[in-house]
Amino acid sequence: MTNGEDCATIRASFRCDAPVAESILLKSRKARHRRRAVLYSSSADEKDALVLLQGSAHEMAYGRSGQSLKIDQFSKGDLFGDFIDGNQDTATEVIGQTETRTAALSPASLNGFMECHPCVAHAVLHHTFRQYSKLKSLVVDGLLLSGTGRICAEILRLCDASEDGVIRPSPVVSRLALQLNLSRGTASRTLSNLEKKGIIEWTAEGLKVVSRHRLEEMII
Repeated sequence: MTNGEDCATIRASFRCDAPVAESILLKSRKARHRRRAVLYSSSADEKDALVLLQGSAHEMAYGRSGQSLKIDQFSKGDLFGDFIDGNQDTATEVIGQTETRTAALSPASLNGFMECHPCVAHAVLHHTFRQYSKLKSLVVDGLLLSGTGRICAEILRLCDASEDGVIRPSPVVSRLALQLNLSRGTASRTLSNLEKKGIIEWTAEGLKVVSRHRLEEMII
């Protein structure tokens, strides 16, 4: 990965021009991580904001009794970690799903860029709002929907994110179950039932939603 590609990623993440992106890169600490490495931990002494330059990762939250819940998914260009100075009560970790590369900024450095460059402040607000919306949907779906309803809602969301109704690549059952805090058996049975009813179809390209309105009816 060249510095030019990293600069392009920073520009897209912070919606800034090249000189600002280069300044952010110069201020950041870049690192390469193996698959399944912990990229961020709320319990760490150093609290940084990180941009994912390469790879994918997910954020896990942990309860006092050892329960775990996937609360977010990150891809290239996403911002995560601590955006401002402050304490966080919830124990969380961001874990790489693949080999990853990150650029880390201290909260003070990030705040400095936000004060000097409105585009950076707007971008951080965008990242914050995206994470808030994701967490809100997770909480609402968890409280109001059945396990089947949560899976159907997620399949519909992935379908809407595609251009032709085909989800590429096909969802991995174990990851889908982890993301929705369900057992793998529940996720597998639900997808199997949807296929038997002709609502979804597994193809060589991915997972195709055949009947959108019937899928919507199952979100209860």
